[in-house]
Amino acid sequence: MGFVMLLYVWMLILWLSPSAFCLLFVWLFPNPDFGVVLLGALTGFAVSLVVFFSLN
Repeated sequence: MGFVMLLYVWMLILWLSPSAFCLLFVWLFPNPDFGVVLLGALTGFAVSLVVFFSLN
C-alpha cells in the first residue's frame, strides 16, 4: 500500500511541477543538452504512467 501511495505522490509531482522534474535532471547531469533533459523528463513520465496503470 505504501508503494501505491508513493506512486500517487510521484504522479502528483509530475503533474504539478514538470519544471521541477527537469531541474532534477539538470541537477543529476551537470552539463545536459535541453533535448536530453526533455527526453529524460518525458521518459520518466511515460514510465510512471505505464507503472501506474499496470498496478490498477
